[in-house]
Amino acid sequence: MTDKLGIIGVGHFAEYLVEGFLNARPEMEIILSPRGKAQAKLLAKKHGCEIAKTNQDVVNKVDIIILSVRPHDVKPVVEALKFEERQLIITVASGVSHQNLKNDVLPAELIRALPVSSAAVNHSPTLLYPENKKICHLLELLGTVIVLKDEEEFAIAAVYSAFYGWNFKFMEEIMKWGQNKGLSAQMTRAILQDMFSGMADMSKKDEKVPMGDIVETLATPGGITELGLSVINQGDGFEIWHDALDVVYNRLSGKK
Repeated sequence: MTDKLGIIGVGHFAEYLVEGFLNARPEMEIILSPRGKAQAKLLAKKHGCEIAKTNQDVVNKVDIIILSVRPHDVKPVVEALKFEERQLIITVASGVSHQNLKNDVLPAELIRALPVSSAAVNHSPTLLYPENKKICHLLELLGTVIVLKDEEEFAIAAVYSAFYGWNFKFMEEIMKWGQNKGLSAQMTRAILQDMFSGMADMSKKDEKVPMGDIVETLATPGGITELGLSVINQGDGFEIWHDALDVVYNRLSGKK
């Protein structure tokens, strides 16, 4: 397990990572690039992180570097840096394949990972390719690590990181309905937070039960669950979700 970690690209996503790592290991030393200067200063003040002079300065000080820059910036950033054979480089940029970037970090080794913002509370399902035990142990500090067998499998699984974000919007819309009917924003949020959390726990409890069987158990004939689902199905409400997943997959896999 590493005691020192470098992060290049200091935006909101980097903050989630810093919070998660330091929640799990307060003694970890995290060195931030000066890119995103205001955010870097904020994290340095809040969490005691060091701000490096340059991106290369980050690379020179650590063995493990996380590239947390926007997808279109990854290649230019990496091409301007010199790495060593001992180093492991983790890219968390969606849509940037391992194949297209691995030669740019040589002689270091490249690993693709994709956490989501719940890394900040150490509850992120984090995708990983290719498998690397040292990086796996590191990312387990942020939650569950899911190792993918190839780039295609990674691209499919990565779509769920977009789905994760959509659910916050879904919660917002469902909250609006309750508020329009007279409930407070605080009450509707509390109800939905516990329902989503409870739903996940029940799914894990009954993980050997097919999801369709769970739905059938809940949607009893003549009940309110069945009533609502019938309206959603009549309006092809689930088809639009499939369409959205397809659009994201096409971009991530390069199949536009």
